[in-house]
Amino acid sequence: MRQFPAYIVSLICLHGLCSQTLLIQASARQVAGDTLSEVYPLSPAPWAEVLNDDTPFDEETLARLEVLAEHPINLNQATLAELLTVPFLDEQQAQAILRYRQQHGMFKKAVTLRTARLLSPSEYRLLSRSFTVATSPKKQSAFSLTLIQAAGRKIDLDAAFRRTVEAGGYAGSPSQLYTRLAVSNKRFSLRLALEKDPGETFAWQPNQFLLGFDHVSGTIIWKSSSVVREVLLGDFHVLVGQGLMLWRNTGQGKGTAPLSAPIRPGNGIKAGASREENRFLRGIAITLQPTPRFVARLFASRRKLDAALSEDTGLTKAYVMALGTSGLHRTAGELARQDQLEATITGASFALNYEQATLGLSGYASRFSHSFMAGNRPEDYYDFTGDQLAGISLHGNIKTQTLRVFGELARSFPGTYALIAGVRWRLHPRTSILGVVRVFSRQYQTLYGKAFADQRAKVQNETGWYTALETELHPYWTTSFYADFYQHPWVTFKSGMPRQGFSAFCKLDYTPRNWFTAQLLYRFESDQMRAQAPGPALPIRHAMQEKVHILRFQTVYAFSHLLKLRIQFDRRVLYVAGAYKQGSMLIQDVIWQPNASWRIQLRLSGFTSNGGASTLYAYENDLRYRFTIRAFTGTGSRNFLLLRKRVGTHIAFEVKYGTTLNRQISNTEAGVDLFPGKRIREVQAQFIWHV
Repeated sequence: MRQFPAYIVSLICLHGLCSQTLLIQASARQVAGDTLSEVYPLSPAPWAEVLNDDTPFDEETLARLEVLAEHPINLNQATLAELLTVPFLDEQQAQAILRYRQQHGMFKKAVTLRTARLLSPSEYRLLSRSFTVATSPKKQSAFSLTLIQAAGRKIDLDAAFRRTVEAGGYAGSPSQLYTRLAVSNKRFSLRLALEKDPGETFAWQPNQFLLGFDHVSGTIIWKSSSVVREVLLGDFHVLVGQGLMLWRNTGQGKGTAPLSAPIRPGNGIKAGASREENRFLRGIAITLQPTPRFVARLFASRRKLDAALSEDTGLTKAYVMALGTSGLHRTAGELARQDQLEATITGASFALNYEQATLGLSGYASRFSHSFMAGNRPEDYYDFTGDQLAGISLHGNIKTQTLRVFGELARSFPGTYALIAGVRWRLHPRTSILGVVRVFSRQYQTLYGKAFADQRAKVQNETGWYTALETELHPYWTTSFYADFYQHPWVTFKSGMPRQGFSAFCKLDYTPRNWFTAQLLYRFESDQMRAQAPGPALPIRHAMQEKVHILRFQTVYAFSHLLKLRIQFDRRVLYVAGAYKQGSMLIQDVIWQPNASWRIQLRLSGFTSNGGASTLYAYENDLRYRFTIRAFTGTGSRNFLLLRKRVGTHIAFEVKYGTTLNRQISNTEAGVDLFPGKRIREVQAQFIWHV
């Protein structure tokens, strides 16, 4: 393995020196140190550990977590509606929190959510900064306003910026622009998101619906305490059951929270004003609650989607060959696919809610302006065809103090059935297990679902059994584990034939104090991939066994209210066909907060990777309400400096400068992003006004 840069080695020495200082400090401040994180949180974001290549969060979820970190919900005054605004918290968990408060009185500490088993250790770690405790009511303003303006660009430009559109280049400038506005009071809310990606044009032509920004998304929400609880106009997501039929674009994968990641908290209809440009609905959604236990949600949507269409010959109408997924409109080809397909969808979801059970029935019908046609490859044989798609599903939850049963059964028209069901059982106050079974028929069709599965792109052609365990070995030690067995009965693109696989994961958390945490995790994946042997006529296809080992160690020290250090080491090894590829990455974060106004974060990291499944992924602190997961191959370094300055109580500025240096290869990206160099630099800035 190639050597890391010298400054990375120096940082390891610095980290070791600081750890010795920590041990000395620990003996002198046992009590004071335990409360350090109440004023200065241990890490920049407690959910950062689950942000990885397996767990893509959507922007709305991350933004909500950021807001809750600054303005946490008071457990002693929170209503059911307020608790349901916390991501990953379902209605039964929220009801359990309210029952605990009613039976035992006011919460004295937020950690009671964990000690009383209202949340699992992993769930509490993810959401700990979303809650606070206060015995006296705090006066809250009925009006809030948040305005965000961000801009950024690469300093070292891709080759496509130096070409004309006719020659395969980009149509617009390299700058990225983003505006977000959120205004709300007790009854009304307005959300607006505007974005221009690098390479996209910025033109004002209202007669052609060009409003400067390439992407415009907005929502107006009206809330009431009457039978009509909510009316939403604009962009939204429908979150139903376990995601078999209707969900947003992103959903947790296997991730690093084994007990909670497979469970979808289907809490109804959510506003969708964000940078997401594909998987959302646009129209009207109404929530009705004629009785305390019965909720009805009605929705209708009509919008245009990016799609690659065949040629219209006059005799044969153009059909859909593929849907667009990137949301980018930079090149001639991307612009030709923009808004080529009109989709209309109407549907409803009904739910009966009891203290320990929820039962729901949902359905939808959709129509498209062009028919879908399956491709010529074997793996495309069961893809959706036609111009109409409908679905219906039955879903529910049953939860007691020790047991939770959940599931969804869906049927598509055309198509057949899909099923996902699971049980989470608390065997002991400190030990819980989870089992999830999924059966997705090869004929099942959905364009809007995002269920827990091995295949992230499809809810189709998969069966699997997932089991997980989490236990507190000691108040300082927590361990979690999962194993997932799955198979794809029909041909898949990855292997060119039916395949089966297995993945396993284990994690050990050590938290002796609030100001110190260490984590060790290991993941193993065994799968099959496509291989070809040339023959006299047709290639002979067979599957090769692929095995991936992933190891990560990370630790965070909060030495004082001024300084926090975090170090992470990742190691990936891929074995396939008797050969292996490997990758390693070392990350050092230095977080300095000299006062309440300034916050400075420096990251220095080095990586080396052969590519393929040994590609390295790293979550990166970005401008607020945003996140980035970067992929690294070759040998090089990734560094950035992030400055945050707060002016008063309502205004904040952020500036980030980052650079990626790849010493091994001369072209760091492919296709239209071909860059003739070894260094990529970028700068970003953001202004935030919150009232």
